[in-house]
Amino acid sequence: FDINPRRQSIIRELVNQGILDAAFEEVKNIYLILEDAFTPLDLVRKAIPHLNFLRTQDRLKAYVKPLEKLLVVRLISQLSTIYYSVKLDYFKGLLVDLDMPYLEIEKTVIKAIKARQIQIQNVRIDHRAG
Repeated sequence: FDINPRRQSIIRELVNQGILDAAFEEVKNIYLILEDAFTPLDLVRKAIPHLNFLRTQDRLKAYVKPLEKLLVVRLISQLSTIYYSVKLDYFKGLLVDLDMPYLEIEKTVIKAIKARQIQIQNVRIDHRAG
């Protein structure tokens, strides 16, 4: 590893070392959904069965909440590449299967924007217009 490794270099190293192949199939699938797939309209729906599996595993259930937050960030990032604007109800509908209150989803989006995890120019949440 580098002295100051970047996320992508760590992921590349883990894949090159075959670590992903040793993981549960559901873990591998959720990795592929989050890192390789570009399916914003199905992203959450595809991930839910794998998250449900993680919830049943004592050693893995602690990762469900962070993965749900990552799903929210990936979803809005992917949506921003294909849509100029999205109605709030539509966005909520894409996230309906997540086990997260909407206020937590909204906070996740705001934190991701502040941390520059989402590379979008203009995100505004208009509660009045929906």
